[in-house]
Amino acid sequence: MFKKILSKKYFIIILLILLTDVLIFFNVPFFRSFAAILLITFLPGFLIIKSLNLNMDGIKIILLSIGSSLSFLMIYFVAFDYLSLSMGYLKPLSLIPVIVSLNVILVILTTIANRMDKDNEFNYSVIKSNLKSNLKFSNSEKLLLIPPIYFVALSFLGVYFMNYYNNNIIIVFLIVSIATYIILITYYSQKATNRLYLISIFLIGLSVIFLMPLRSIYITGADTNLEYYYFITTLSSSHWVITGSTSLDACLSISILPATYQILSNIKSEILFKFMFPIIISTIPLIIYIVSKKYLKNSYAFLAAFFFISQVLFINAAANTRTFMAILFVALIALVIFDDQIPDMKKMILFILFLFSCILSHYSTAYIIFAIFLISLMGMTIFSRKFESKSFLTVGVLVLFFCLIYFWYSQVTQEAFDSGVVFIVKSINNLNHMFIQESQSSAIQTATGANLNQSNLTYKVNFILNWLVLSILSFGVLSMIVKFRYFISIFENRLNFLKSKIEPLYFMIVCACFAVLIIVFTVPQITKGYDMTRTYSLTLVFLSVVFIIGNIIIAKIIKVVLKYLIKVNVNCEKTSYLLILIIILPFFFSVSGVNYVISGNPQSMIFSSSSDEYKSFYITDQESSSSKWINITMINRPILTDHWGRNRLVSQGEISFNRIVFFGEYKKLSNVYLYLRKNALTDYIGEYNNSSNIIYNSGDSEIGFFKL
Repeated sequence: MFKKILSKKYFIIILLILLTDVLIFFNVPFFRSFAAILLITFLPGFLIIKSLNLNMDGIKIILLSIGSSLSFLMIYFVAFDYLSLSMGYLKPLSLIPVIVSLNVILVILTTIANRMDKDNEFNYSVIKSNLKSNLKFSNSEKLLLIPPIYFVALSFLGVYFMNYYNNNIIIVFLIVSIATYIILITYYSQKATNRLYLISIFLIGLSVIFLMPLRSIYITGADTNLEYYYFITTLSSSHWVITGSTSLDACLSISILPATYQILSNIKSEILFKFMFPIIISTIPLIIYIVSKKYLKNSYAFLAAFFFISQVLFINAAANTRTFMAILFVALIALVIFDDQIPDMKKMILFILFLFSCILSHYSTAYIIFAIFLISLMGMTIFSRKFESKSFLTVGVLVLFFCLIYFWYSQVTQEAFDSGVVFIVKSINNLNHMFIQESQSSAIQTATGANLNQSNLTYKVNFILNWLVLSILSFGVLSMIVKFRYFISIFENRLNFLKSKIEPLYFMIVCACFAVLIIVFTVPQITKGYDMTRTYSLTLVFLSVVFIIGNIIIAKIIKVVLKYLIKVNVNCEKTSYLLILIIILPFFFSVSGVNYVISGNPQSMIFSSSSDEYKSFYITDQESSSSKWINITMINRPILTDHWGRNRLVSQGEISFNRIVFFGEYKKLSNVYLYLRKNALTDYIGEYNNSSNIIYNSGDSEIGFFKL
């Protein structure tokens, strides 16, 4: 009967769903986790894409399926959670309700996809032929694929040596090997295929992004501990909890999404949270490559993707999960709106889906991308008055965007909207202080070279490299603006290095991103409330390709100058590759921390167990135990600690924000408990030792009762 209703392809999908159910209910080790993760990461989105009857390249189908699945999981289960609670069922996010409701909606989606998909026949011989051709690599491809595979292994091996022997030589070797491989694959670009670039980008991204979470068995980072608290609270409560404490209430990417994965896969919560997000985030460089190769050669697009990987925030992405989940959806928006194969109506459906998912993932990123789209719309309005051009971005789209922001941040979670309004008001009120150094954040002061004269040589080199990259990026943007007739698709003239000209909307988004970076850099209040590097990483979704364009144009200028001065005719393409590598590889060494290792003063916790970053981010076994002990023993009592102690208490002890008081605020309270982490013992114990009784000592942390 099923076969009469469904085609063979979709009948097999139903069987796979049932097989996954069996593995989950019988809790079959490994197979349950593998099948559940594969199912929820790919299948819902795949069915949505097929319901839209989209026929695209295989890699685009995979990326859009993953993105649509993540969107579906957040939207569907928050709606399911709300309806269940309103009907009096208090544990909607537990195994039975989740799997039953998921099965129902997947069967519905399968039925719709079967009806809408025009290519729904299952042809085994065609599939076998396609797999055989896709898995058949040439000898040169095999040779060029060996290093990226080893990079992931080196990442695990290098961190193992760092954790157990305090030896960073293998990690340094990994970074140097990646740089060498970039040179190699650029040199042999004629032999490199599209699939080789795709696999290499993904594996390089994984090998770099895994370095931080592998350094500890516990949660690593700053905000990640707070994000993990929301995940574990949702999981233990079996429903979505709005704490009302912070704007993180609005971020379903760190609560409902990982909770759904854990419920179905049964992977240990901390391991799941540490490694699920880095794997998902590693798809962002793939999207940047795909978007970039529409306009530039594949080899240039590969370098654009590597430029994104080379950013410090990407390397530390495991400590910025909600930010990068939002950036992922922005990248998917770029993939959708600049893809010529997707019809406008279906493009709008996916655009709204990913836009709302960005809002559900991170409030600040949503506000920034709204500003970028608003400036882009203003630019398109002015541009279209002089030159006839159509834009996907309209006033209606921006109104819808704002309505979604208002609905989610104001009507549902509230705190994120209130914080956003206060933030904007403060930023406007502080405009007259933009050139006063004291009003600038530490990030801006560092970027402008404050105290540069007192810094060491390595710091100065890194400072120069950062500004060199920013200068070339700025030059690329300004070149596009000055020579816009050679870049924008509605004009006839085209520069020879462009595969296709850039859409007017892409051009306006590039200009808007550049404008936002200038605003963030010059308005003091913005960088105090929102890290400048996060805004920069977001804009690089659109600007990475512009960095490559900037280098190509500089190479053309070098060619003209050399020909005029010394009558030498150089190859412009080879010069551009050389220029990109000369800049991007030292920059990669700089942001990864290798420069500091070479100078004998490693700053990153990836390379050192004595750096300040390690002392702040790394959680010891004793600190974890003491955090759990204080939660069990000292119920509902205020706890006095520092910023990093707070992170340990919320992630390891699962202690509410409301119970934690920072040093300096304790005078408002009496009879509080004192929590001192390992590296705070020497900083604070002398100050509070006389008035507190130590009641717990784990060696790396102490707990005392503090009387005023």
